[in-house]
Amino acid sequence: MSDEMNVGEKVNWLYQARGGYGYIIAVAGVVTKVGPTKVQIRVAKRDGDDWHAQTKWVQADRLTPRETLSEAEHLLTRDQPEAAVEQRRVEEQELDRMRQNTISRSGPYLNPID
Repeated sequence: MSDEMNVGEKVNWLYQARGGYGYIIAVAGVVTKVGPTKVQIRVAKRDGDDWHAQTKWVQADRLTPRETLSEAEHLLTRDQPEAAVEQRRVEEQELDRMRQNTISRSGPYLNPID
């Protein structure tokens, strides 16, 4: 991924702790320098109750681009036809209306005996 990266780009570092039993943690970071084999990123590190910025040199193949919510939503819906996306939106609105009607009719307490 180092060919595609630029300074200031938001990334996820796929961190695997030593002795971590194979678990991988996605750590949010920002690219600060790009080297020939490694990339320097700035990440937040927790120290007790405080958070501090820390820089790390990491392998470029351990980085993935961080996507915004709108980009992620686009990826989820790009393979679906527009009619299916619109149908899902209408169904979600109908469910919201049904929930609101149920809450307004039940008053402050739910009475299953009625």
